[in-house]
Amino acid sequence: MNDRLSGLSYFVNRATVTAYAIFFGCSLLTFYCLSHLPMVTVNVLECSAYVYILFFDRFFFGKPVTLRKVAGNLLIITGIIVCLNR
Repeated sequence: MNDRLSGLSYFVNRATVTAYAIFFGCSLLTFYCLSHLPMVTVNVLECSAYVYILFFDRFFFGKPVTLRKVAGNLLIITGIIVCLNR
């Protein structure tokens, strides 16, 4: 949060516009995947996002990787393996 920003500049600044641009790009990629890839592949990609978030949280924000997060990600990976072997 930046206390120096007020009014319209609070919502329209470089960081906010960049975040919305990245979100828009991710939405376009999601729509492309949903329309051109098999549903099994799309489901695996969506579920695996939580695994990527674990690493990005550590790398960009310095959040600790706890045993609970690792256990949750192992369950997700197990589910992906079960889904792919059906």
